[in-house]
Amino acid sequence: WFARELCPLLGYKAWRNFVPAIQRAQESCEHAGGDANYHFADARKKIKLGKGAVREVDDYKLTRYACYLIRFHVSCHNSLSIFLVIVSRGFKLVK
Repeated sequence: WFARELCPLLGYKAWRNFVPAIQRAQESCEHAGGDANYHFADARKKIKLGKGAVREVDDYKLTRYACYLIRFHVSCHNSLSIFLVIVSRGFKLVK
C-alpha cells in the first residue's frame, strides 16, 4: 500500500497532517530494531491537478508492519475497524 492511499482511510483529510504520524511510526520501527527504510520505502507519485496538470509528490510504499505501526500513531480514534480490514487483506510491500 501507499501511504497516500492509507491517509484518508485513517481519517486524515490533508497529507501534511498525516506525515507526523508516519514519522513517529518510523521512529518506533527503528527503536524496535526494524529497518525503517524497508518498511517505509520512499516513493514519488504523480497526481493530477486541475486543467490536466500533473505534479510529483512524496509518498511511501508500506509493508503490513509499517501500517500496523502507523495505526498506533494516528490521531483519529475511529479508524480501528478500517485498519483491521486493511490488514486482513494481507498486503505487502508494493514494488
